[in-house]
Formats: sequence, structure tokens, C-alpha cells
Amino acid sequence: MLSFNNNNVNSPAFTSVVPVRFYQRNSSGVAELCKDSNIIEQGKRGVIKLLRGPSATQEQERLIRALAVRDPDYDYNMAKSGIFTRMINGIFKRRPPHEFLKFTSDEISDFHILFTGPQAIKLSVIGEKIGKITKKCMNLTAIRYNIPAENTLVKGKSAYKWSKQEKEFIKKHLINTQELTEEKQNYGQTILNALYNANLHLRETYNPIKHAREGKKIIFNFLLDNDNNIEKFNLSAYN
Repeated sequence: MLSFNNNNVNSPAFTSVVPVRFYQRNSSGVAELCKDSNIIEQGKRGVIKLLRGPSATQEQERLIRALAVRDPDYDYNMAKSGIFTRMINGIFKRRPPHEFLKFTSDEISDFHILFTGPQAIKLSVIGEKIGKITKKCMNLTAIRYNIPAENTLVKGKSAYKWSKQEKEFIKKHLINTQELTEEKQNYGQTILNALYNANLHLRETYNPIKHAREGKKIIFNFLLDNDNNIEKFNLSAYN
């Protein structure tokens, strides 16, 4: 159980980027670790919404600052303003916040992991490639089963759109090309490399002079209210 009035010390056996846990109050009002996957997904979306800014409340600003002072890959000013940029082909361009903040889960430790900065961007780039390749594979599958490729003109009419049943059938019989298989493996390996790289794990402080994370490892704990929104947060430290 977690008290939101003090800083608990815990010892989960893993290393990662920004570990996160979600809690809800039980019928007695005591905060317990949340196990419901649907509620957890709502919690993840809530965390992303708060961290992408712009800051509108003191609690949101406190959360943004708490992560920014410990994570060199999460920019305080970008988050506070809600304007995220990154260099593309030598030019800084405004990009959607979801490129800088990505959630995944560590199945071994049963924790939820937030990737930030370059780690999240790597996943976004690979994810976009997987999406484009998957679309090609879906069209190839459709043609094999005599279904028109999506967005092709059929008898001079408007672009063809798959029905729900057609889309489910195509996904079930999807042709997996070597290119798609390799990109999926690349995506998974990128996650594993970051998850188990101790140098990337969030710690109590970050020393900008040494470019090093220092102190004990840190976990962000979020308490969800009855509507599954973020009510408050605290940090747990462990060796």
C-alpha cells in the first residue's frame, strides 16, 4: 500500500527510463496498486496529458518540474509552454508532444515505463515506419483475397474504404513481409535496450556538469480519483 503523505522506499528489480505506478483508493479509502488494464491505460493518457503541457495548475507545474529536474531528456520550458520542437534536417521544427513521451510496460517487473526525449523519438520514428509498412501489407493481403486496396478508385467511384468486417479479415490474414518483421523486431529491441540500460534510469538528481544521474533510483506514483483522472503524485526512492 502507498501513503501519499510520505516518501516510501521500494525495491523493484529492474532498470529502465521513468518507471510509473498507478494507485486507486479501495472501499476503505486506502490507496492500493491498480491492476485493471483499462484503468491503467486511462492513467497513462492522463500522465501524458499533464506532462505535455501547457501547465494550467500548480499541481501540473509541480509534476512537470519534478520530472524536468531529474530527466535531461524532458524539457521544462517546452512542457510548461506546451510547445515541443526538435531538429529535423538541421532545422528546429514544432512536433506533437506524443513524439517525446511514450509509455510501455515491463512485463518482467510489472511496471509501466515512460520514455522521454531521444528514447521516445526513436520509438516514434520506428512506429511510423511500421505503420506505413503495415498499410502496404494490408493492401497486399486485400488484393490476395479479391478485396480492393483501400483508397483505390472502384468503377470510377470515390476511394474505396474497407468495412469493419473486411478490415478484421485482412488483419487476421495479414501478409507479414520481411521488412515488417524486421521493423517490429527493431522496435522491440529499442525498448529492451532502454529498459535495461542502467545509465538511463531516472534518479534523485541530475548533474548537468557531469551529465550524470545521481542518487537513488526514482519511481513516479500516481493516485487516480474515482473518474480515473490523476489526483496527485509522489516519488519513491530505492537503492
